[in-house]
Amino acid sequence: MTHQKFSGGKENFRTREIADAVGLTIYQTRLYLEALQSLGVVEKINSGKGVPGLWELR
Repeated sequence: MTHQKFSGGKENFRTREIADAVGLTIYQTRLYLEALQSLGVVEKINSGKGVPGLWELR
C-alpha cells in the first residue's frame, strides 16, 4: 500500500497531525522528522513566516 492509502489521499501533514497519529509530543516528532529529512525520507515545505510548515513523504 502507498502512503496515500493510509492518509486518505492527503500528501502533506503538520507536525501536530503526525504527533497525534503516533502518540508523541510535537517536540519528539519534530526531532524524528528532522532526522528523516536529513536522510531524504521526508521534506519540509514551509508556508511562510509564522505559519507551521508541512511535511511530505518523499
